Amino acid sequence: MLNPTKLSDASTGYAYTGLAVSWTPPTKHEEESPFKDIVIPNQDPYGSLEEQTNFLAFVQPSIDANQAIPPDSFCTHPDATVYLDTPKDAKGFRVQYKIADTLKPKVAETVQKWLDQGIITPLPSTVDNRWNSPLTLAPKKDGAGNYTDKRPCLDPRHINKYLKEDQFPLPKIEEIFFKLKDAVVYTTLDLTNAFHRFPIYAPHQHKTTFTSVDGLQYMFRGCSFGLKPISSKFQRVMSTLFSQPPFHTFVATFVDDIVVYSSSYAEHQEHTKLVIDELTKINLTLNPNKCHFAQKTIYLLGFCVAAHGKTYLDPRKVTNTQEWPIPTTGKHIQQFLGLVNYFRTYIPRMALLTAPLDALRSHEGKLGSKWTPEHTVAFNNVKQALIQAPYLYAPRPELPFHVATDASDVGIGAVLYQLDPEGKVLLNGFMARALSKSERNYAVTKKELLAIIFALNKFHQHLWGRRFTLYTDHKALVYLHTQTNLNAMLSKWFDTLLDYDFEVVHLKGMDNILPDALSRLFPTAKDLGGQGHSDQTKDTSTTKYQRTMRTSHKEDLENNYMEPPTEEERQNILLQTHLFGHFGAEAIVKAIHNNGMHWTNLKQQALDLVKQCTPCQRFNIVKTGYNPHKPVHAKLPGDHWAIDLAGPLPTTDRNNTYLLIMIDICSRFVILRPIVDKTAESVVTTIIPVFCDFGIPTILQSDNGKEFANQVMTRFKLKAGFDHRLITPYYPQGNGSAERTVGTSMRLIKKWNLNLV
Repeated sequence: MLNPTKLSDASTGYAYTGLAVSWTPPTKHEEESPFKDIVIPNQDPYGSLEEQTNFLAFVQPSIDANQAIPPDSFCTHPDATVYLDTPKDAKGFRVQYKIADTLKPKVAETVQKWLDQGIITPLPSTVDNRWNSPLTLAPKKDGAGNYTDKRPCLDPRHINKYLKEDQFPLPKIEEIFFKLKDAVVYTTLDLTNAFHRFPIYAPHQHKTTFTSVDGLQYMFRGCSFGLKPISSKFQRVMSTLFSQPPFHTFVATFVDDIVVYSSSYAEHQEHTKLVIDELTKINLTLNPNKCHFAQKTIYLLGFCVAAHGKTYLDPRKVTNTQEWPIPTTGKHIQQFLGLVNYFRTYIPRMALLTAPLDALRSHEGKLGSKWTPEHTVAFNNVKQALIQAPYLYAPRPELPFHVATDASDVGIGAVLYQLDPEGKVLLNGFMARALSKSERNYAVTKKELLAIIFALNKFHQHLWGRRFTLYTDHKALVYLHTQTNLNAMLSKWFDTLLDYDFEVVHLKGMDNILPDALSRLFPTAKDLGGQGHSDQTKDTSTTKYQRTMRTSHKEDLENNYMEPPTEEERQNILLQTHLFGHFGAEAIVKAIHNNGMHWTNLKQQALDLVKQCTPCQRFNIVKTGYNPHKPVHAKLPGDHWAIDLAGPLPTTDRNNTYLLIMIDICSRFVILRPIVDKTAESVVTTIIPVFCDFGIPTILQSDNGKEFANQVMTRFKLKAGFDHRLITPYYPQGNGSAERTVGTSMRLIKKWNLNLV
């Protein structure tokens, strides 16, 4: 039962406080500088320089012992062996996919490295094998989260369909953050070839057979990426290893992400050494270059974690979302909302923000006129909410909990928070969902009640068994208790309320909790076409409380910004970014944004730098009064190619004097091939291998040069069956894609050549 306090209401049996009588707001804090104590995660060492040196000296023997593990050894943990149990008559032979010539050296290099490390072994000739999996090249991200490389890996989907699911659960991210609530110093450990260290059961290894670019067959001894059991298997080993004393109090794991956390420097030395030694015992090797020792702030699972359980969104991830183009299809909306959904705990009223976008997510085909200015505003507001997402703090059981709820005509939401001893608001998390079609027909008081039940269910693990304060419109509870005939749903809600111990404070929605910058992003009830909450009691204490709570959030909201580089650092950053490829100002700005940086006049400084670059001024062509033509489009990659020649160039050691340039119109994928001369025979001979690798296109586009318009090319197109289209004579703009690619390629080659002089 609920304990009566302050005022009582005979109609409900509940007690109320704050009804324009006795609310004392939290202490107001002085605002801090928005750039005070700005840090970069993984580059924020704990303690003095002497303490850092002593820390590394203390753990170095353990690191050295770990690095001495033979590279061809496997994990010795009893649960590490991977079994690939398939039906007795199962088989799966898949032919190797075509791999571009330019990528074959990468594949060969990786296969040789696997062979040297004992990860794979040649397939014995005595094995009657019915299995073969193709190798594929998956995009690989760099440290900034951008796809910059390719990683060869196995495509075992035809094996996975026979394998049983490993039901071992992955830990929840909020549970990991809760474990870190008392920590002040962290170490993140990265493992070398983590999955490859798990051995495959010897009688099952032949099922991972693949054919390399050299035509030889190999099979995996260590587990390959992509096999269904490996993620759960790895988590099982990590949980088994570190969930036992003493590790369970200072280690958190998520698959191969390992975090050591401590509440003091002295403890952290011992904790880190113990963890490294434990990994060494089972032959799991660290990658020291990617480990970050004794840090005050770290990157973890798309978020940043600071001392005492403070977390916020990873600025690198947020910066990338700002580049997301306006969706043009329902599928694009689903992809965008899927990305944003990962951060929904940090975004209040998510359902209200995304309501216009949710209405279009199931639309098939192009959105066209379905996309309105209202959707653009909602789309931009969601991105802005990510930028301005506040800090969250792990719940602290010793502090009282507070819950505020909110209901609109399209969604419901709730926030869980606490007040520290000084009265500062510590946000614990936001929850929200859209209303169903039938729920949107509920009366206002019933929607408010639904929001309360939603909040209690979502925050159950923190609220049940503790007394807390619920901020809501008390009429929602009066509504429930004045119903003479409760249906099954209302009866269930009534039972839910009786299971919790709370006092009610009358406040309208969640506006009192949100900082000003965030609350302005949300549409009003009038904007959404609703009736609003004009029937609610006007409370002067509510307004005072709302102002104070917003002020107490300001420092957390503003401290999320990164301090801009100094003037000297800016010039160095601009120069290094430009010299990467001598690209233009737009590319420089985008690259700097991808690294999570920005400053005033960045674009103008990038433009000035390009204007002062001698190689760029020599080789870049300015298009004065240029009016772009309607571009040529292709529906599928490989369907439409454009070709052109560049040269003559200085003769190479192989007597090549020209460069054949081919560009795929759909993907803008470019192929460069050196040729001896520009005769028809040389051109056709060079094109044929490309078509063999990528397939014969539907359309081949070129200018009217004799090297393209000739009898040899005519016979070739008739045999191959493609349409050879020639542009208008004396009008090179008709082959614009190829012409631009020629210019870009020649500029890069010339600039590169200057660096070789």
